[in-house]
Amino acid sequence: MLIHKMQKKLLGNKKEMIRMHEKEPKKAKNIFNRILNRDLLNLYCDQNVISFHVNNDGKLWKFTKKGYEFTGKILKEEVMDLINRISLEVDEVINVTNPILFVEFPNNTIFTGIIPPVSVDFPIFSIEKNIGSEEK
Repeated sequence: MLIHKMQKKLLGNKKEMIRMHEKEPKKAKNIFNRILNRDLLNLYCDQNVISFHVNNDGKLWKFTKKGYEFTGKILKEEVMDLINRISLEVDEVINVTNPILFVEFPNNTIFTGIIPPVSVDFPIFSIEKNIGSEEK
C-alpha cells in the first residue's frame, strides 16, 4: 500500500526514529490505550492484525496473515489528531518543516505519521505491531 512504499523510501533516507522506551518507559507502556479511538484500539488489540494504517484517502486498512483488508472505516479528520497526540507524547514537533514522525514503542510497535507536504493532500499513519518480536 501507499504508506509502506513511502516508509521504505523514507527509511532509505535514514530518518531518525524516536525510541520511546529509551525516553519514558512508564509513560509509553499504555499510550495506545489512552489515545487510540475505539476502532484503532480494537485493531491494536486484535492478535490477528499485524499492522494497520490510513492512506491519504482516509481509508483505514488492516494487514493480517491473509493480506490487506479495508475495514470499512474512513478516518480523515482523526488522523492529524492522532499524529499530534503521539508527537506530544514523545515531545517532538511535527509540521510542514518536520512532516515525518517515526516512533518505536517499548513492545517494538512502530508508529509512522506523515503529513503534507510529504503525504499527498492528507496526513497518513501506520502502526506496525511487535516488529522484530517473535511473539507475532
